Amino acid sequence: MRKLVLIVSAFALAGCSLGSQTQIERNRQKWQDANISHYRFNLFVGCFCVFNEDMPLAIEVKDGQVVSMEYQSGNEIDASNRELFNKYATIDRIFAELETNIDGKADEVTVKYD
Repeated sequence: MRKLVLIVSAFALAGCSLGSQTQIERNRQKWQDANISHYRFNLFVGCFCVFNEDMPLAIEVKDGQVVSMEYQSGNEIDASNRELFNKYATIDRIFAELETNIDGKADEVTVKYD
């Protein structure tokens, strides 16, 4: 299994400049070309939320399905928070959210690619 470690910071709730849509498309294509079917990554959603101290989440995905999602602190994820996190639970979903937010649904969006 190949591993991918990615920390996504607050692009859902805050953000900054991305540059262009082309950058997202180019990096999405790199991800698709890598054809990684089983991976783990860390997700950090930054906000003034009660769960902020439990960040980041450790997420494991296999064949496009979330295998596990847990706070690295060991605390259980509340069902209402799980709904929020599900839209970022795979790399493909993160790219979809980026495209949605850069098209005007967020004031600012920040992305760093590895």
